[in-house]
Amino acid sequence: MAQSAESTERNKSRYRGLVPFPKGKSGNPGGRTKQFAQCQRLCREASPDAARRLIELMQSEDERVALMAADKVFERAWGRPKDYDPNAESIKKPPPFDPSLYTTEELRRMQEVMTMIAVRQGLLPPEGPP
Repeated sequence: MAQSAESTERNKSRYRGLVPFPKGKSGNPGGRTKQFAQCQRLCREASPDAARRLIELMQSEDERVALMAADKVFERAWGRPKDYDPNAESIKKPPPFDPSLYTTEELRRMQEVMTMIAVRQGLLPPEGPP
């Protein structure tokens, strides 16, 4: 009981003096600071050296270090792998075949061609003279 009262008091002191943002107003109207842009520029300038170091670390004797370095190299080269979501993929349906759109002669020719393909692929035995 005393512990929850203590944590509640800590939370109150943490948020004391904070005022919520008014609706429709940005919490960061000026955008990113100059320091952020300067830090980003410095990191980008150092990134070739960092990439070379990661590649060196791939040869480490410690397999954990080598694995982490290889993982980071892959991420930087190819991007992070996408999470697989089976629900996001739509099931591809084959185009519908409506035999009523064809004449009897056209259907016979289609059957002959499909039989020829199946024989050549070894799915049906070759037809020989009886």
